[in-house]
Amino acid sequence: MTVFINDIEEVLKEPPKFSLPRVEVVKNEEKIYQLNMKLVSRILDDNSNIQMDEVSIFGVDFVFTDKNQYTFFLKGNKRKTSYEVKELNMKDFRAFIRQNNIDLYQELDNIYVCAKNENDKGYSNNIKYFLDYVDDEKYCLLDGKWYQFNRSYIDYLEAEADKIPHEYLEDDDLSITDYKSYIVENGLDEKNMYKEKYFNTVQKNKGYENFDRDFEQIRKKYNIEKMDLYKDNILYFVKIGTPQKLGYVIDQCLSTVNMLKDKETKIIINSRPIKPKGVCLWLIMDRKNKINKLSEIESLIFLMKLVEWKKQVASAGLEYKVKINYVKD
Repeated sequence: MTVFINDIEEVLKEPPKFSLPRVEVVKNEEKIYQLNMKLVSRILDDNSNIQMDEVSIFGVDFVFTDKNQYTFFLKGNKRKTSYEVKELNMKDFRAFIRQNNIDLYQELDNIYVCAKNENDKGYSNNIKYFLDYVDDEKYCLLDGKWYQFNRSYIDYLEAEADKIPHEYLEDDDLSITDYKSYIVENGLDEKNMYKEKYFNTVQKNKGYENFDRDFEQIRKKYNIEKMDLYKDNILYFVKIGTPQKLGYVIDQCLSTVNMLKDKETKIIINSRPIKPKGVCLWLIMDRKNKINKLSEIESLIFLMKLVEWKKQVASAGLEYKVKINYVKD
């Protein structure tokens, strides 16, 4: 027995042959302060790749949609410093900081975002909650908190994302030229016939049923957009934009999946409840280079959400897949 224990001790002294995926919340206050200061310097750098994420929060009486109005504001400020924008982006946030001479190093934890949906219901949270940021030392912001992860965790996410079936059909790419022509020919404007609405309208001519902006009430408390398109017992959820914006459609899909798991609620189409066999995320990406694998989408937070989406959909007994298309001139 003594020899056996000695052998184990010798093995434990050896460097590990592989590293397990690991992610953990940062609790050390000094480290959090250092990360916050580093974050501020990146925010103030116009050339940094930090992005804002129009996250979707599902509460008892509030649901984020892609039609929100946003306001940056400085909490506890007597001048009630605020700045209204139509969408979250770093350009407008930097403008808010500079126009109001805000010392971001001192005020980071006091800057909030208020979002209101089309029903004028509001929700607010600290600015860090809306940032998509990963630093070069493997720290990231998630739901406003700092997390540390290792290389194995990234490898794990990429491997899991690449297991998700996906397809690309060039004929389904979004042509901006065709979109603008459609608006002119039909006497419309981009506010009412926005890109996603146009895309879904085009798909209707290809055999899909269009349910864009068709809301379902959940437990008589709040509404969700149950799907965008429906065909062959598959629910399709459509979103156009960058990875930060694409994350919204994952939340939209999961809200519907959770609704399907709830025996008290049903999705009704043509006056009849349906039992879909699967769901599909239809991502129309605004980028120059096409991807060959889902792991090539450059957003750690998006990949985290995508992998979690796969798990939850599978646990609900539904099939899952992703359709990829691109915005083109």
